[in-house]
Amino acid sequence: MRVVSTKVKMVDSFSESEYFNIINKWLTEAGPCKAVAEQLEACADKIGVHLEAEYCTADTSRIEKDGKVYTLFKIAQVFHEQTWTTEIIFECSSVGKIVYFHIDCSRDATRFDEAPEMRTDVIRSFVDSGFLKQPKVPITSKPVEPTNELIDWIAGAIREEYDDELPLVLATTYFDTRATEISRYIVSEGDVILSIVGTIGLTAIIGKSLHNANLTENCVKITNLKSLFPEYIFLHLRSIEGSNAIARGTVGAVQPKLPLKNIQAINIPIIDSSKISSLQEVLSPLFAAIANNIYENRRLEALRDCLLPKLMSGEIDVSNIDG
Repeated sequence: MRVVSTKVKMVDSFSESEYFNIINKWLTEAGPCKAVAEQLEACADKIGVHLEAEYCTADTSRIEKDGKVYTLFKIAQVFHEQTWTTEIIFECSSVGKIVYFHIDCSRDATRFDEAPEMRTDVIRSFVDSGFLKQPKVPITSKPVEPTNELIDWIAGAIREEYDDELPLVLATTYFDTRATEISRYIVSEGDVILSIVGTIGLTAIIGKSLHNANLTENCVKITNLKSLFPEYIFLHLRSIEGSNAIARGTVGAVQPKLPLKNIQAINIPIIDSSKISSLQEVLSPLFAAIANNIYENRRLEALRDCLLPKLMSGEIDVSNIDG
């Protein structure tokens, strides 16, 4: 369940080193995460590391896409039947610097009025760092003093008469938040998804009914396939060779996990381009038939569950139906 998703803009001088310093300060003060902070601090190169301590696992990575560099720190903490996951993504481009926050709680049906303070302290750490690019309405971890200038600006903003963007986060005693859509969390028809936490290696192909659906934090998607097609990737990951590669890439004793960098290291055999079309012509109809059978079975199961109690109770009488 997504609890918080938001972002803050940073000053142009903000760097990746300062990004990790703020995270480390937050981890040090976050109780159960202190041991992870000590491990992260000891890493000379903080990119591509996997850390484990007590009930926490953490990973870092960096990617470049569309002229932007994204640095990711992700930490998961198991708490009773809950798994709390916090992602902090630093986007660096020629346009500016932005830090995104995503806080999730899985395996839990509780509805939160607001995220627990311990989970949102990471946002406060960035807010209080001194590196925020402040809009007209200051972003602060303390209540904003309503000066005459600020009141006039807010009144103008209500009338849509303002020369600055409205702040996405007003960080006071709690956080007003707004969902931030990042394409990595949206799946499209034809994507292959792979489970990476808990039960590792479950695979599926996204069909029409799940096009543009949100991807769970426990899975990754394999998308933008060019030289290969989804059914081929799916079958390879299900094969003995693919399963062994997934097993070799799995880390973690407390909570097994398949890091992104280990997925990227999985070798998928490239077949001759002249054979791809022939293979796809055979496999695609078979997978379509399988998908139709699954859909039909689920429809029949729902019909059975609806009708059987009525038959057993006598609400529906079939004694007069000719055989």
